[in-house]
Amino acid sequence: MQYTFAGISTLALLPYFSSVTGIDPSESMISKALRDPNDASLPAALRPHPLQADSAEVKLTGASHQVGKLGELSYLQDSAMTLEKYLERAAGSGQVPEEAKLDLIISAQASHWLTPYSSLLPLLNRVLRPKGSLVFFGYSEFFIPKYPSLSPLISTYSNGKAPPHKDDAIGEYWERPGRTIVDQGLTAIPFPWEEGSGVDPKEAQSTWSRESGQRRVFSTAGLASDGWDEHWASQDPLSESERRASSEFSMSKMVTWETFAGYLNTWSSLRNYMDAVPDDAAQFGGGKEDVSQRFLRRIKEAMLEAEKQRNGSDVTLPEEFEIRWPLHVYAVKKK
Repeated sequence: MQYTFAGISTLALLPYFSSVTGIDPSESMISKALRDPNDASLPAALRPHPLQADSAEVKLTGASHQVGKLGELSYLQDSAMTLEKYLERAAGSGQVPEEAKLDLIISAQASHWLTPYSSLLPLLNRVLRPKGSLVFFGYSEFFIPKYPSLSPLISTYSNGKAPPHKDDAIGEYWERPGRTIVDQGLTAIPFPWEEGSGVDPKEAQSTWSRESGQRRVFSTAGLASDGWDEHWASQDPLSESERRASSEFSMSKMVTWETFAGYLNTWSSLRNYMDAVPDDAAQFGGGKEDVSQRFLRRIKEAMLEAEKQRNGSDVTLPEEFEIRWPLHVYAVKKK
């Protein structure tokens, strides 16, 4: 079986596929991904591990899987739109032969950049073999489950207007439409049989399973109702028990204030803003705080106030706390 993915999540699939290829246009991302899969610095969940014959994974996936096999992993620095040409070259053919087609194509927190979908989906249709699966997933704006009152503050910073506007935010500096697509839960990505997919309607009808198509949102326990984007309602609804259950569908992390600040500094909108306004701290932060540091201070103040309301005046900030991201999944399978 073959599996193609952009990002380090390739590692999690190594025990299940004989060939794994990660594709990313960024040289720095490829460099970071090129590491020993047994590197102790990797999260335990991403380290390949042999499967025992009586394990739940083997029982679930069936005897056809090669138990404990660590597949071959390679990375390609290129655009996803070159995937077909890459497979043709690898096969030494002018077209992708059936045996070179893929069993699974996944994009993690990247499908919102792969526009236009009218070009992407026909390409993926050509390189995915029968019964193959296409899965996109991504996360939108984070929240802090223990402190739902902080969500408006987070949303204002992430989506509001930059200084000198009173929002003191960086929402105008996200790349669009990509950020909009992921915030709206990937609902802008059509299924192959839907308008805008670019796939021939007759071919879509004969090759794709409509019954398999799903758009769902997970990892929302603790998110206040006003934190739901109106577009999420078009996704396949989960029951209340499904929404609150199964930690395997939760994307969350315990962070210290230092790691939380580090996460905020990874935002592309912050980098874009600081490139545009390099003297932000001098202009708007009294020469001491940039826009990210001002936001962090407001989060601390609001969290301390929430603690006071719960426990009285004699409280301190927690040293660590949980942040969680709504996780959006688009999945469809060929017949």
